[in-house]
Amino acid sequence: MDVPAPKQTQKWRKARTLYIVASSIIVVVLLISLPIFIGNAMPTIDSSTMWVSEVTAGDFKRKVRGVGKLVSMIDRRVTSEASGVVEQVLVKPGVIVESETVLVELSNPLLVRNLLRSQSDLKVAEAKLVSLQAKLTDERLQYDFSIRQAQLEYESAQEIENAQRKLVDRNVVGKLDFLKVLQATRVTKSRLKMLKERLPYLNKSHTAQLDSEKAFVEQLKYKVESSQRLVDQLKIRAGLSGVLQDLTVEEGERLEIGSNIARVAKAWPLLAELDVQEVQAKDLTVGLKVEIDTRNGKTMGEIVRVDPRVKAGNVQVDVQINELPKGTRPDQSITAIIEVEHIAQTLYIDRPSSVSTQHQVSLFVLDDRKETAERREVKLGRTSVKLVEVLSGVAAGEKVIVSDVSDFIEHPLIKIN
Repeated sequence: MDVPAPKQTQKWRKARTLYIVASSIIVVVLLISLPIFIGNAMPTIDSSTMWVSEVTAGDFKRKVRGVGKLVSMIDRRVTSEASGVVEQVLVKPGVIVESETVLVELSNPLLVRNLLRSQSDLKVAEAKLVSLQAKLTDERLQYDFSIRQAQLEYESAQEIENAQRKLVDRNVVGKLDFLKVLQATRVTKSRLKMLKERLPYLNKSHTAQLDSEKAFVEQLKYKVESSQRLVDQLKIRAGLSGVLQDLTVEEGERLEIGSNIARVAKAWPLLAELDVQEVQAKDLTVGLKVEIDTRNGKTMGEIVRVDPRVKAGNVQVDVQINELPKGTRPDQSITAIIEVEHIAQTLYIDRPSSVSTQHQVSLFVLDDRKETAERREVKLGRTSVKLVEVLSGVAAGEKVIVSDVSDFIEHPLIKIN
């Protein structure tokens, strides 16, 4: 026969049953809600703001970027060779000019007055030279006449002497008279000899006088030419056929000798001057190929010089250009890509922001469902313009967030919205 349970025991059993049921419900709810709570605890990033790159296996071309401008290999700085005030600017930058094209006209009254004075002095000196030449010519003619006259007198005296000698032999003429004839012959002979001996000295004297006056005239001519050159230099010429690049003066401006006025450059050949960051320039050598973007088109070139110096964190690289797209001109801004190295069969991704070469960084790698991203330590190798080599940390085919996620770098896992 069954014995009825006490009321206290029944209450205890009922309470235990309720406790077990309630505990089971709570456990089930927690198990269901736990993923939700965990998901809500992870930081979330919007997929539209991400830049994702897939890890690629293959050949990696290491490239370096440079910026710069095109410069003419043949150009000329135009400077003032005379002082003066700018009266007129005749040509503007961009105009094609010849070597004799006048760019700017200066005025300088002092130079003009000096030229007029020099020209006047030269005319006076030239007139004096002509007068001296006429005077010396007249003296020479008179001297030649004196010699000719002395020659005739000597010849006449000789004839008289010969005639008198015959008469003396026949005692027709006395010896005393004959001695007088001989004396007259000797006098005329001596006079003729003296005139002839003096002739070279007379010629030297005339030559010296003419040379002195001619030298003075030449000196004045040089002075006139110098003054004329200074006046001509008031017209500033290009001095080179090409394109006027710069003109740095204005009308009314006073210029001194050596003042910079303009720059003229040949439109061809052009050289590309590039600035490359110091850390990227260490492997640049002469002969590397360069792709140049002039914004009018692209062309190829070759490095011909790498500056050994570093200026403001950059190294200057000179590139010889094969040919240029139409419309290209000196001083035009350009960008260039230099292929430094070809690496066969390696891993690479798009270059994350603020990443340098041979650097270990924390990157987030997406799961297969692209719902979450796990933080990993990834070692990067050599960098290119847009790509970077991957040495370890990820495998080919995995997708990596390469945009800036520095706000989430402390979290091991992030959720993709």
